[in-house]
Amino acid sequence: MDKHLMRTAGLAAIGVLALSGCGGGGSTDADASPSPTEDKPICQQEASDATTIDSAPEVEWVEHEGRPSTPKSEDLGPAEETDGIGTCYRHSPEGALVASADYISVILSFDADEVKKLAQEHATGSDQDKIVQDFQRLEDTYQGTEAKKIIENMKVAGYKVESYSKDRAVISVAYSMEAQGSRHEASFALPLTWQDDDWSFSSDEDGDSSEDLTGYTPWGPAAERLEPSASASSGS
Repeated sequence: MDKHLMRTAGLAAIGVLALSGCGGGGSTDADASPSPTEDKPICQQEASDATTIDSAPEVEWVEHEGRPSTPKSEDLGPAEETDGIGTCYRHSPEGALVASADYISVILSFDADEVKKLAQEHATGSDQDKIVQDFQRLEDTYQGTEAKKIIENMKVAGYKVESYSKDRAVISVAYSMEAQGSRHEASFALPLTWQDDDWSFSSDEDGDSSEDLTGYTPWGPAAERLEPSASASSGS
């Protein structure tokens, strides 16, 4: 199989959605009295002043059928779930990272019904019918193919903060995959905007994809794939 087929499929999925308009959480002390801020859901708490991520956040990785695993943290989100779709992420670079990995995983499922639910929760100004129609075509094209099987087994390997402000975030998420006995890596980025106390899809920009993982921070189930020693010995 052409190693670019998976990347093309993944970028097609992210592009369809965009063009349609669409550290682990620490527990508090049991005896401590929570502050008014701590009483609020994490997505309604004060926004972070940070503009980057100092160190890879500690998270739990949740397995899914038919798509890459996703991060979850009491401190970063998703704090809630609506019809199987994560919601309520922290207003911080780390929260945007977790949201990006979560949303991209759903998009890479090529499941039109799941993507419709994702768009209903997080896409702004989107044409829901067009999203469903376009993803139905992707589902019909890729379900049962080698590309789909490879995508299902993709693992997060790292991230890179491309840009961040309190109302906008672009964070690339790197994935590692196996194809015909060879290892390959690629990254996907989906522009996000902060709206209605959560991270939403930016409706006026396309998603992006790259095979250049220079400057990425290792993170996730396949983080070792981006370690310097692994990069030096990689034949991909």
